Parts: sequence; structure tokens; C-alpha cells
Amino acid sequence: MNGYEQSELIGEPIGIVMTDDEAYGPQAATEMMQQARTEGPQRFEWRNRRRDGKTFPVEVDLTVIELDGEERVLASVQDITERKRREQEYEQIFNGVEDPIAVFDPDTGDITEVNEPYRDMIGYDDLETIQELGIEGMSPSEGEYTAERGTALIREVSTTSEPKTVEWEAETAGGDRRYLDITLSPAVIRGEKRVLSIQRDVTERKRREQEYEQIFNGVQDAIAVFDPGTLEFLDANEAYLEMFDHESLGELRERGVSGLSVTKEGYTEQRGREVHQRVVESDEPEIVEWQGETSSGERVWLEVKVAPAVIGGEQRTVSIQRDITERKRRKQRLEVFNRILRHNLRNRLDVIQSHAEELQSRTTGDHAERIVAAVDDLAGVGRRARQVDQILSKEDNFTEIDITQRLREIVETMEAIDSDIVVRTDFPKEARLQTDEESITMAVESALENALGHAASAVAVAVDDRPTEHVITIADDGPGIPEEELRPIEAQTETRLQHGRGLGLWQLRWCVDNLNGELTIETDTGTTVRITVPKRRNPGQSV
Repeated sequence: MNGYEQSELIGEPIGIVMTDDEAYGPQAATEMMQQARTEGPQRFEWRNRRRDGKTFPVEVDLTVIELDGEERVLASVQDITERKRREQEYEQIFNGVEDPIAVFDPDTGDITEVNEPYRDMIGYDDLETIQELGIEGMSPSEGEYTAERGTALIREVSTTSEPKTVEWEAETAGGDRRYLDITLSPAVIRGEKRVLSIQRDVTERKRREQEYEQIFNGVQDAIAVFDPGTLEFLDANEAYLEMFDHESLGELRERGVSGLSVTKEGYTEQRGREVHQRVVESDEPEIVEWQGETSSGERVWLEVKVAPAVIGGEQRTVSIQRDITERKRRKQRLEVFNRILRHNLRNRLDVIQSHAEELQSRTTGDHAERIVAAVDDLAGVGRRARQVDQILSKEDNFTEIDITQRLREIVETMEAIDSDIVVRTDFPKEARLQTDEESITMAVESALENALGHAASAVAVAVDDRPTEHVITIADDGPGIPEEELRPIEAQTETRLQHGRGLGLWQLRWCVDNLNGELTIETDTGTTVRITVPKRRNPGQSV
């Protein structure tokens, strides 16, 4: 070990194998031997020097013995160069990794070492303070993060020699709460059994999860999270549970998609799985209508938006559901009413009109004439209702038109119908607008028809071209629309005691709404109708 033959060392002073450093010199060695004589066996680290002059670390055990009747000091010396190298590497790794690490004594649960990232995370600079606080002192005072539980986990890992990962909550020197993912692993450090606690700060992740839970359960829409491969429920918010009248996620999982759907009408789990798999493959949301069934057997119509999502690093699908049962029923009623209006009522009116015209030619009174006129009015209401329904039911079709040119055409056409009223116009030379041409035409025709029908002598039609909108004004000098006629239009609803006499104003209201515009009607002097239509930008047009 020292590079000498035995004969070269026997009888030589001990300084032959010692360094020039006083801390490891002959005087220091003599003091250690004296301690062995007075205090008992001594173990300590030292540095020796080889014959070639190189020094190296050793571990020395000194024991006083009797040899041939003489007191002697037996020195058992071990070269610990390799062990020191490993310890240095351990120290470099221990303090070099980014994850905070603490080392525990499995017997007592005490902290024996911590690295620099751990000190930075917890906010204490010295090991002594950390050791004094221990597990309990660095955990919140309330809850499950106790010294007893922490010590039990450490001993379990040491006993089983199996790593274990747990969630823990820590409290820093400044009082902040930190959420940690902790992996406990068994280890032998400097010959002692220890447990390494490698900690990962997941506070931000927990905060996001808490925000997600708040939003998830705070929205009114019913939301469920699925495994797109199996269509298994992974999560559902409170609104979803309420929609299907269930109290827990476990109940939903037990029923599954099949149990929540009207499978007899074709809304099967297989069909649902196909939708979810299409969404994953295309990475695009898909909206479908679905018929569901609550736990009480009530059938509900749902508008379901299925969207792809990555949650916890896993591919998932999110199903957002809205109850459209009433909308579906209302649509069905409207379809029936529309059929009656278009076919049954029209056919009966044709019969009444033909008989009334026959009576008109045979009688002298005006009864038959009144019947024909009433039938004509009623048929006109039917035609107008069908026209409104056709325009408002179709998809939006926005095109660029010259609103000035379109208004001139409307005015000329309607002037020809009623030439007794003077129509004055004030239009810009050109006013181009991206809009739905059919809706704006019907809106202007409705307002102009009302003005011509009630004006005393004149109607004024004007267009104001503003930076973000066009304002179309149609004013007449008549008596003004009665308040009882306007009240339902302004309230946008009719009641049993408050309703209009026809569809004209409602047609105007609906068309303006369809244009995302604004309608105002003033009746101080005559009637003034203002239709404000926002300007829409062409695709690609800069702001």
C-alpha cells in the first residue's frame, strides 16, 4: 500500500509514511495514539504518503494491545481512495441534479442530508434547521402530511427495498405551500442504510388541475371525458351527472354509453365510438345530435360537440352536451304548423274563394265581395309567412351588393303599386355592403310597404354611409304606428293581451335580426324606421 518492503519500514520513524501537512504529521499521529491509550479505540480518516511521494486517503483504526508483555498500538490502515472517489461523485451528483433530494435514516425518520435544490425549494439554508424541523415542521399543520405517516413510508421502503411514489405537501420558510411528487428509494450511503427522497415540485400542475376542476364543474354545459378507444367514462362534471340524473361517476361507468342512449333509435355505443375515433383521427371537433335517456327513463335530445384533447399526457375526447329537447319539439311543431299553413289552409281558402266568387255573381249585396277580400288578405298572410320562413331558415348567404342600387329598384317597384304617394330619396352615389341580399330586401320592402300604406302624402327614403355601418331611414307623414302595435315588436314577444295584427312588423324585426342589425321605430311625427346594418369585411380584408 505504501510502496515499501517490510525491512525498509521496521525501526523507521512513523513520519516515513506521512505527509508534510502538520494535520497529518508525526505529532498529530502521536496525539491520536495517546487518545487510543486513554479513551479507547479510535477510528478516523488520514492521509498517507507513498514511497513515490504521492499522498492518498486512508481510514485508520487504532487499538492498544499487549504484545510480548509490552504495550503496543495496533494501527489497521485501509486505502479508501476508491471510496473517496465514489463519495465525491455522489456529492457532485447529489448537489448537481435539479430535483430536490433529502436523505433519511430509516430507523428514526430523521433527515441526514439535503442537497442545494432542496434548500432552495424549502427556503432554509442550513442543514441543522432542516433537521430540527423534520418532516412535520416542513409540512402543513393540518391534514394527512404528518411525521408518523412520513416515517412509516420511509421504513416501508427500507424494509421492502421497493421504491414508492407518493404525493406530499410541503410548507416553505416563507409559509408558501408546495405540492410535491416524491419518489422514495432504498440506498446504502457510506456503509449505512438510507432512504433517498427525490422530490419534484408539481405546484403549478396542481394549480392547473384545481382550475380545471373549478371550470369543469362550474360551467352549465354537461361535459364528459372519454377514452376514445373504449368509450369508457374517465370523468364527468356535475352538470352531466344532473342531466342524466346520476350521483356519481361510478354510476355512469356502470351504465356506459349504451345505458345512457336510446339504442332502439340507432344511438348505439358503436355509433358513438365511431364519432369519437373520427374526431381523434382528424384532430377536428364534430357536432352531432344524440338522443339520450335519463335514469328515470326520460328521453332527451342532445346537441353533442365531441372534441379531441390531451389530458395528463393521454389522448382523450371531450363531449360537451346541450339539452335541445325543447328546441327539437318546437321545430317539430313549426314544421306541422308550416305544413298546415302551406297546404291545408291554402287549399281551404281556395275552396272558400271559388264559392265566394260564384256567390258574388249571383247576389246583389257585398257579402260575397267581403268574403273574397278577407280570403285574399288571409292568403297574403300565408304567402308572407312562407316567404319569411324560407328566407330565415336558409343558410347565411352574404354577398357584396350596392345598397344604393338595390334601394332604387325597390322604391321604383313599390312606387308603381301606389303612385299617389310621393317618395323622396337621398342616396349616396354608391354604397357597397357585404350582406344577405334577400334579408335586407325583405326588411326594406316591409318598412316601405308600411310607410306607403299609412302615409298622408309623402315618404322619405335615405341611406347614411358610416365608417362601420349603413343606416337606412324610411319615414312617412302618416298618423304613426299605434303603440299597441309596436309594443310586442319592441318586447320581441306577444302575449294573449298584447299582440300585433299581422306579420309585417314581425317580418321587419326578424329580417333585421338576421342581418345582425339594429331596428328603431319612432312615431312622434308619422313613422320613422331606421335599419342599421353593420359592414362586414371580405375574407382577408385588413382591419
